[in-house]
Amino acid sequence: MRSVAGQGSGRRIDQVLVACVVIIWGLSWPVMKSSVAIVPPIWFTVIRYLIGALVLFAILIPFGRLRLPSRRDLPVVLSVGLLQMLMFTALAASALRIMPTGRAVVLAYTMPLWVLPIVAMYPGGRIGRRQLFAAALGLSGILLLIDVGGFRAFGLDGLIAGALLLIAALSWAVCMVHIHHHRWIGAALDLAPWQMALATICLIPLAYAMEGPPEVSWLLERWDHLLFIGILATAFCSWAVVEVGTRTRADVVSIVLLGVPAVGLIASLAVGQETPTPSLLIGSSAILVAIAMAALETAEG
Repeated sequence: MRSVAGQGSGRRIDQVLVACVVIIWGLSWPVMKSSVAIVPPIWFTVIRYLIGALVLFAILIPFGRLRLPSRRDLPVVLSVGLLQMLMFTALAASALRIMPTGRAVVLAYTMPLWVLPIVAMYPGGRIGRRQLFAAALGLSGILLLIDVGGFRAFGLDGLIAGALLLIAALSWAVCMVHIHHHRWIGAALDLAPWQMALATICLIPLAYAMEGPPEVSWLLERWDHLLFIGILATAFCSWAVVEVGTRTRADVVSIVLLGVPAVGLIASLAVGQETPTPSLLIGSSAILVAIAMAALETAEG
């Protein structure tokens, strides 16, 4: 009975964490769009992960939990730090300078399209009919929300931005599958600041080479945006997704996270960063149904 009760409590915690991530990450896209208009995208990524790492280090130190990652956890430190944090975030921030928020977020969240075949390639990997239908329905909703004809206005830059976002989605998908199959030694929270520190250190020389030295004026003009992104969207959400991913299959998590583009689109419409299209209602409804189906799959274990 205790085991069943503990599993039920763990599922409820995971559901709360994922719901918080969907809302915060959805709201963060319009904030990022506004931020990268002032802060160059790679430096923006450096700053967000520097803030996130410092926040988590500050949380771990008083509890005596700050220690170097185990050698057996180094692969997942590299995977999350380089694929999910460095590649996904830097590429997405770069694309946001070209593309409207709604179109950018839906392209970035084509991630389930990549997760499903990766999961199927693992030994014993199995994708159920309900998950295939949920993924197809969610991706159909995303395609409706993209409004493909709108990309013609961006020309070659739009195609480049779209390619960057698809590469970002692929890198995150690989990372999510690795997170679930990795045999964890340390807790996700204990490893998160090291993953963020790795992303920060690797990005700094790239930012200097491509965008020049940082400027204090960026911090003064966008300090509130950077704190929101650094503390909530980075420190909290990055840990929460990895924490849930250690217990929940990557394909299920990826489908539930399709709620992020829905929230991001609504937020971008509210602040005038995206123009409403007739496909908005149908696409959002398809995504919400896919999320409900994925949540049911999780509840049934």
